[in-house]
Amino acid sequence: TENTADRNLTMVDIPESLPESVECLEFGSISLLLEPQAGTIKNLIRRESGKRAISFDPNIRSLMVGDKEAYTSEMEEFAGLSTITKVSSADLEWLYPERPSEESALAWLSLGAGIVVLTRGKDGAVVFGSSYRVEAPEYWVEVKDTIGAGDTFHAALLVRLHQLGRLSARTGSELTREEAQDVVRFAVKASSLNCARQGADPPTAAEMSEAK
Repeated sequence: TENTADRNLTMVDIPESLPESVECLEFGSISLLLEPQAGTIKNLIRRESGKRAISFDPNIRSLMVGDKEAYTSEMEEFAGLSTITKVSSADLEWLYPERPSEESALAWLSLGAGIVVLTRGKDGAVVFGSSYRVEAPEYWVEVKDTIGAGDTFHAALLVRLHQLGRLSARTGSELTREEAQDVVRFAVKASSLNCARQGADPPTAAEMSEAK
């Protein structure tokens, strides 16, 4: 990735203002570890937080993390700036090995995240909102491959929020318990269907409708 276009993004490349048609910015993982794009993305998120939906998935690559304490502090900052924080139990257990992942998810919610969505692999997922905790159990499939499962879950989460008219800077305050339940079930189902075939192969809208 050295000197390649995908990591050389700077603020010069970013418009001073984004059009209203941009509903959501999604970020995380390796993009926050490789400069100069990392600094650019961080500054963009700080600038746009509160203006539109911000969706964050740490998707940690621990072998690339140098200073764990500084990295953890940054993850907490971005969770607090985000409308939607999707995080795996494995990531939270790596950041905070001394406490259960649900406790860590609630701590991130208290930092200012609109909602925190905790994924638990075969045990489904949980959504934490300011006044509710809802979960979706696993959607059983015969697993053939888990590549792309997390990304499919995150994409489906945003798709369903958009379909419900809840993808905005106000997701945290406007999403109801019933809607949160709907959204997380949809995302778990999509992720599971991806795992039922080889490679990163998310289901189409038609396949989602056809699956029981």
